[in-house]
Amino acid sequence: MQNTRMRICAGIVTYNPNIDRLRENYLHIRDQVDVIVICDNGSGNLNEIKEILDEKDVTICLGENKGIATALNKLCQYAYENNYEWIMTLDQDSVCPQGMVDELARHCYANVALVGPRIVYEGYEEYSAKFVREIEDVEWVITSGSLTNTNVWKTIGGFDDLLFIDKVDTDYGIRANKAGYKVRRNNIVVLNHELGNMQCRKLFGRTVYVTHHNPTRIYYQCRNTIYLSQKIGLRNPTVETGKIITKIILYEGNKVEKLKNAFKGICDGRKMKKEIASM
Repeated sequence: MQNTRMRICAGIVTYNPNIDRLRENYLHIRDQVDVIVICDNGSGNLNEIKEILDEKDVTICLGENKGIATALNKLCQYAYENNYEWIMTLDQDSVCPQGMVDELARHCYANVALVGPRIVYEGYEEYSAKFVREIEDVEWVITSGSLTNTNVWKTIGGFDDLLFIDKVDTDYGIRANKAGYKVRRNNIVVLNHELGNMQCRKLFGRTVYVTHHNPTRIYYQCRNTIYLSQKIGLRNPTVETGKIITKIILYEGNKVEKLKNAFKGICDGRKMKKEIASM
């Protein structure tokens, strides 16, 4: 481990990963942290996953797909109980550059909940967000490639298991901000990230990101957008779900199934919203 200022481990969430990509992920982070913890959501290739790891590393097997939020909570719980001040959380297909942990750790303080890198989507680097400052305080960062303060995780109640997969990071970052903690993005550090089968299109002169997610993912995108509008005051839920539906109609395949899931997600999100409002 290169960083000597604090104890840092890494946690990777897996679900039927591409083994070659996971191995690349693992090898890039292995020497940057003390230990690597895998939380597996019921992968069919679990034995192959375990073969990648060193003896000191840890595997948490959930036995079924309980979602990204639950897996992240298990990873943070392990880190917290084993006295790791920070945990680098990673998707199974995210490959960290060398020195990333040390660079992010320069901005880790007790009042900081998360420090994340600038995200560049693979194959679409020309569309990456422009930045002015090296460090920015933001509403939220994606959990993959971010250092999470385990004490803050404990204090604010962790990730919301109900979200399952989409907007888990949005919810966590906004709640951390509301609790008085900072969420920071280090624009100098770049993480190449895969997002569905993303394509960039032009619509009325604007760049539109089309991810081609499967129908189940569409369901959670819409449901969680509505749910979080009540829970944390997420802005413009109607606009957000409208954009998802428009992209499906204009650009996506399997339109009927995806539209069904989108409207089901909206309906279920409204039910969850009513439940929160009645509490």
